[in-house]
Amino acid sequence: MTSNSVFGYKADYFTLEERDRCLLGKPHKYTDLIKAWADGKQIEQKTKHSHLGSSYEWHDVFNPNWNSNNLEFRIKTLPIPDKKSYLVKYSNENYWVESAGYGLPDEVLTIIRDGETGKIKSVEVSK
Repeated sequence: MTSNSVFGYKADYFTLEERDRCLLGKPHKYTDLIKAWADGKQIEQKTKHSHLGSSYEWHDVFNPNWNSNNLEFRIKTLPIPDKKSYLVKYSNENYWVESAGYGLPDEVLTIIRDGETGKIKSVEVSK
C-alpha cells in the first residue's frame, strides 16, 4: 500500500468524506437508512438540484446510490388515511350532534378530513 492509498485503493477514488470515514471510523451519514434498507424497508430519494433534469419529488428507489452528493434519501412513509366523522340530527332536535350510535337519525352529516393535513376534503348530507 502506498501513502496515497486507502485500504489498497487509490485515494483519488474516494471523496474527502469517504476517506475520513474510512480512516477515522466515522459512520456513513445514511447509516440508519442503509440498515433499514437492508432490513427490507422501502427507500425514497429526491434530487437536490433541479438542473440535473429531475424533479424535487420523492420517489421509490430500489438500488440507492448512497454516496451521491446530488440525492437525498428517506424511509418511505405510509400515507395517513383520511378520517371520517359523523354528525347526526334527530327530528325532535334542532341541532347537529356527534354520532353516539343512539337511535336512527333523520339526517347524517359525513365529514371526511385529509389524514395528512386534517383539512376537510368533503362533506355529505344523507337522509
